[in-house]
Amino acid sequence: MKKFEGICAALLTPYDESGKVNCAMLKKQVRWLIGQGIDGFYVCGSTGEAFLLSPQERMAILDAVCEENNGEKLVIAHIGQIATEHALELGRHAKAAGADAISSISPFYYKFSSAEIQQYYLDLMNALEMPFFIYNFPASVSYTHLRAHETGAYL
Repeated sequence: MKKFEGICAALLTPYDESGKVNCAMLKKQVRWLIGQGIDGFYVCGSTGEAFLLSPQERMAILDAVCEENNGEKLVIAHIGQIATEHALELGRHAKAAGADAISSISPFYYKFSSAEIQQYYLDLMNALEMPFFIYNFPASVSYTHLRAHETGAYL
């Protein structure tokens, strides 16, 4: 297993003139960052505009990053969604695409209980069996006191 240390860039999502995701430019961004000595990539987080993208766009972005990276650096795929099954779909894809780890923001918008948020994370970790990072973004969730020891995940 790779060591999860160093600096991982939260990748931007480039678009072309017509508003489509520009995977060719994304690959150039990945190659440039590798040349700068980055230790890894955080794909489709807030900086990458994940929640403005369709699941297919998110998968295509991760595919482009993994292809260009070719195992050189860490790849952490953000799979966060409100619905567990949608996050699992992205997680299964991340595993197949070669991501080293997954990450997810807590389900948001609806007022989820602490138990529901914990179950969301446990469902993802148990089903996907990959290194997992909780994406802690307290401003976006109604319950923000989830502790790492309750899930076994890294904060």
